[in-house]
Amino acid sequence: MANKPCVIVTGGSGYVGGNVCQALRQADYFPINVDRQETPWSSKWGPFYKTDFNELDKKLIQNDVVAVIHCAANSLVGPSVTNPKLYYENNVIGTIHFLNLLIDRGINNFVFSSSSSVYGDQEIVPINEDAVLNPLTSYGRSKQIIEGVLQDYNVAYDFQSISLRYFNACGATTDVGQVKDATHVIARVLESIINNDTFTLFGTDYDTEDGTCVRDYTHVWDLALAHVKAVDYLVNGGQTEIINLGAGQGQSVQDIVDEVLNVVERLPDIKYGARREGDPTKVIADIFKAKHILDWVPEHSDLNTIIETAWKWYNSETYLRSN
Repeated sequence: MANKPCVIVTGGSGYVGGNVCQALRQADYFPINVDRQETPWSSKWGPFYKTDFNELDKKLIQNDVVAVIHCAANSLVGPSVTNPKLYYENNVIGTIHFLNLLIDRGINNFVFSSSSSVYGDQEIVPINEDAVLNPLTSYGRSKQIIEGVLQDYNVAYDFQSISLRYFNACGATTDVGQVKDATHVIARVLESIINNDTFTLFGTDYDTEDGTCVRDYTHVWDLALAHVKAVDYLVNGGQTEIINLGAGQGQSVQDIVDEVLNVVERLPDIKYGARREGDPTKVIADIFKAKHILDWVPEHSDLNTIIETAWKWYNSETYLRSN
């Protein structure tokens, strides 16, 4: 086993998890990826165990693990509405079993991939962590439930955690980007160009300047660096916190379309559809806590950088080989 401090990353074969493993390795940690799927980067920055995180081998847990980052989850908005039992079984029940295993093994530093979806539709924007939670889907509610479990486990077992509420991860690095058929809006626009498909823009009657919904789009590398800072914080004795991770500014779907045209110099055919169930009007992060507790500032989350890096990824050998 490596002599560097180990961090287990569940879901390290995924989009966010892969970037987290890369950022951890660059920060002199030794990431151990535990995932049910395999991607070209699964073992690029550390060992990969293809298994369900609930069945993690006890010997692995007994190594010099200083923290766990839990990125593994079902996360699609649509299926979370139509098939909620899957989300509660995996995201809630599975996570609780995993937390119990960690406590039994004496591992008490936990970074949780939460989501801005816990907020739902909020009247006050930007949204801070004290807002009343109103998730619109079982996905968002599953994240809310685990945040509550972590608060209770902190009180009862001195189990320290950072719940990171992501706001729309996007963009790419050289080695890790979205997989084929990702559902995020930027991915859908760019893939539609590549495949000569029609891009459907859902909802043009929102109460926003251009009628399309507004989101806080955060570059995935900024998110990955925040996870490293969260591990540093916990390892150095930090207390349980819930923290937003966002760019701190909003962009509409129409803004994305306009910037794609600027970067790529072409657009797919665009069809306009009705709003999707569960989509709020405007979601923007208040990132005061991230700046002051984690000393984290997003440096790559302007829309131009996000779309340029994503477009490079979709034209890279890694993407083309893996799809």
